[in-house]
Amino acid sequence: MITRSLLSSLLIVLSVDPSHVAANTIADNYIGCFKDHKVIRYKYVGTGGAVTVSNCISNCGENGFPYAGLQSGGICFCGLLNDFGNVADSPSECSMQCDGECGAAYHNSVYKV
Repeated sequence: MITRSLLSSLLIVLSVDPSHVAANTIADNYIGCFKDHKVIRYKYVGTGGAVTVSNCISNCGENGFPYAGLQSGGICFCGLLNDFGNVADSPSECSMQCDGECGAAYHNSVYKV
């Protein structure tokens, strides 16, 4: 039996703003900055050149990859964690910003899908 209290709880859960959930998910899924070692990976190019962390993670997940990495401010790669190279000395090496960390030249900001 659904009680009034249970129904109120469900409505509260359903009314959460999805933009806040997505932002938290991106930060929570960030693994780190990895120096590229040029292993061939699956590459995703967004429509109209608009690659975001969110659509990179989604695309990699939809194609069965456990990790997504952004390089040079918005080039999306998908693969296994060891496909992305070695953890960089400093997080500042992945300094290009987008809707999260978006890598730099030859550096991948890696996210768990």
